[in-house]
Amino acid sequence: MPRCSSRRIRSRIALADIHLEETTLEAAGLALDPAIATEPRRWWVYLIVNEKGRSYVGVTFDISPARRLAEHNSAGPKAARSTRSQGPWVLIHAEPADDRGSALSREWHLKRDRVVRRRLAQDYRAAQS
Repeated sequence: MPRCSSRRIRSRIALADIHLEETTLEAAGLALDPAIATEPRRWWVYLIVNEKGRSYVGVTFDISPARRLAEHNSAGPKAARSTRSQGPWVLIHAEPADDRGSALSREWHLKRDRVVRRRLAQDYRAAQS
């Protein structure tokens, strides 16, 4: 049985993910914006909150964290276990990262800094009022 390198497997998964994303958009009757299609995919760090004030910090590799938010709200198998029964969630902060390492580092710092998370949630609520 031939061995596949992990790089080759990751590239196949990424290509399949891109194809699935385009197929899903077409099925919904939406066209993929050409500007977004040519933009390189990047890492995102995001912060979501629910109506009870609970917050969740996560990382995703996607064109936009909005897709990940939809997965959290769907309470399906791709939702984080800690967010499944706590929804609905609202995206209040998202920031791009250059690579996986910097995204995970930023996520680690946000998860440990409750003051920043609380301030971002308060700023969001104030903007909504």
